[in-house]
Amino acid sequence: MADKILKEKRRLFIRSVGEDNVSWRHPTKGSVFIMRLIEHLQEYACSCDVEEIFRKVRLSFERTDGRVQMPTAERVTLTRRFYLFPGC
Repeated sequence: MADKILKEKRRLFIRSVGEDNVSWRHPTKGSVFIMRLIEHLQEYACSCDVEEIFRKVRLSFERTDGRVQMPTAERVTLTRRFYLFPGC
């Protein structure tokens, strides 16, 4: 039982949009959400934790070109900051 509780403390589930909404896809480049997530990971993985990176991704969708989409965190059970590459 203790192992299950510990595993639940280390999860972050994100989606390109909330339920019953449209996720935009570029005709040749693919998912706009994935493109922005990769861009933000490349820029901030050395200095920001994953929740902060995802917040920056969400902010990038507030400044859109007229398309409405907002990524969501389905379930966040992280109890500490999680860095992919701290300090590179």
